[in-house]
Amino acid sequence: MWDQRVFLTEIETLDYAIRPLNLPPRNPGRGWTVVGDVLVVNAIGRVFMAAYDDPFRAVDALLAELGERAPRVRILDWHAEATSEKNAMGWHLDGRFSAVVGSHTHIPTADARVLPAGTAFVSDTGMVGPRDSVLGVDPKIVVDRFITGIPKRFEVAKDGPVVFNSVLIDVDGSTGRARSIERVDRTWERAA
Repeated sequence: MWDQRVFLTEIETLDYAIRPLNLPPRNPGRGWTVVGDVLVVNAIGRVFMAAYDDPFRAVDALLAELGERAPRVRILDWHAEATSEKNAMGWHLDGRFSAVVGSHTHIPTADARVLPAGTAFVSDTGMVGPRDSVLGVDPKIVVDRFITGIPKRFEVAKDGPVVFNSVLIDVDGSTGRARSIERVDRTWERAA
């Protein structure tokens, strides 16, 4: 989780940087913030990931703690590996969050939709980074690691186009219900 050691102290000084809500106690930083009239929360999954506290209970506890003080517009950045766990969180929060937006796997999914009670959901938004890569890393390094089993230092792929994957969500500010969600995917050639 804290591979970039300098971030352990920096996170406390950054107003809009959040870390997973469900990390064990005494981790630096916070798992949520309010930006304008929007509650932004991050939680991390447990399937195929390290053993973190229960993200479902953590989000429920936050909503109970905030009560009526919670803004109507609520977004969860749901950092998880398994699409089943991501989908389960979407259904768990349907009608209580405006959006549950999956991240982590870097591969955009084709399941963006508004759930019945008004929560916009997508399993994974994708990534921002080099298109001709393996999750942003130079493909030669990753392929060699799979073939030989020998760990190598990852380096960002430096050539080729850059991709921007995201979603655009329209939310009714008075109810907090999503009206629509659509994929936004763009590719740019790098400047020479």
